[in-house]
Amino acid sequence: GPVVVVASTARMKVGAVQHLLGRGCIGGSTGQVEGVKAPSGINEQPFGHEETISGAMNRLHAAKELRPSADFYISIENGIFEVKAPEPRYYDVAWVVIEEAASAGGRQAMAHSIGVEMPREFVDQARSE
Repeated sequence: GPVVVVASTARMKVGAVQHLLGRGCIGGSTGQVEGVKAPSGINEQPFGHEETISGAMNRLHAAKELRPSADFYISIENGIFEVKAPEPRYYDVAWVVIEEAASAGGRQAMAHSIGVEMPREFVDQARSE
């Protein structure tokens, strides 16, 4: 089966990819998942789509350098997003990037999760760190 490298060592992120791979959702069969410590190169708590996507892409590129022989690379970056409704509300959204090995065509796909509303106190604390 395929070797899938996750651009994180976080148990939740690696576990999510293992679950999908076990169901045959990546590469059509079961295989091996490995998490690697890949830096995002952005703030610890990103805000907005641009910064969050940038972090996901930075992690993806780092994972490819660390494990150049994998079949697939997956990067997951969470960020906080402000929505005026009409008062500000804040949502945690994950951007996910998956890319196949260059030898298989190097196709890349991106998607984001649904947003989970975050309390303003959490957001204020994250911004002050």
